[in-house]
Amino acid sequence: MFREKRSQIGAAILTTFVILTAFPLSAKIIVGPLSEMVKEAELIVVGEVVATQKIGELDSRTKYPTLPEGAIHFKYFKATLKVKKVLKGLSPTDTLYVDYESTSTDAKFYSGQEVLVFLESRDGRLKTVAGLGGLVEIKGKMAGPIFISEEAQEQELERFVDKINLLVGR
Repeated sequence: MFREKRSQIGAAILTTFVILTAFPLSAKIIVGPLSEMVKEAELIVVGEVVATQKIGELDSRTKYPTLPEGAIHFKYFKATLKVKKVLKGLSPTDTLYVDYESTSTDAKFYSGQEVLVFLESRDGRLKTVAGLGGLVEIKGKMAGPIFISEEAQEQELERFVDKINLLVGR
């Protein structure tokens, strides 16, 4: 009887694992309104990602990351962003370096990507405000702020920038 129960439990665990891996959860992540994103961001820029670089990963012996210190798990990357326009704050140079992780809620960058980003400094590193929410992809003349509440649809870049400028006071 004990073997049978153990076998049933094992089958239930295996079935649950198969279902969860075959059908990933597709929860939509929405951050606060645009006014909140603008307020939280120290720097808002439009630019192009010119490079990405892996900067650290788990140490296989300890299961803790080798870089950056104090982080939990996952792989770490740095995006090199060529600034085209500053909407809020002061960019120290026309090239910024934005750190990000390979988590499901963090922004993902790739070379050649046109972006509008809401940035903040954390632990001496630039990161997007609210993970995915702080990255707005630009395609041609359209912006896709799909993770910002009340803005979660593709819209004209110029119109979206005008909204930000109004909130910044420009």
